[in-house]
Amino acid sequence: MSWLEFLLWLLTHEGINAALGVVLSFVFDWYPDFDSLHPRVKRLAMAGLCLFIPLLGATLLWLGGYRALSWEDLYWPAVRAGGLAFLGNQLAHVRDLKRKPLEA
Repeated sequence: MSWLEFLLWLLTHEGINAALGVVLSFVFDWYPDFDSLHPRVKRLAMAGLCLFIPLLGATLLWLGGYRALSWEDLYWPAVRAGGLAFLGNQLAHVRDLKRKPLEA
């Protein structure tokens, strides 16, 4: 896989999820109490990473001269891929969530 192919791969949900696995393995090593964080904090961290990874890939595509700087052609697909990766990640675990009554 060339550098260009790698950067383009980071703009897909498969690439985002693979990169998330690598990043989260380091997070668990560096911050062992990550598992004890509130689920909302973990979801926010996941959402941030799902958006950060493809935006980083898009920025590196632009800085490397592979793509022109454009919202429609470069950054919007990255945001969409990150959002879909986050949605897919969260939907995979929605059955595990315990239903809690809404508090007044």
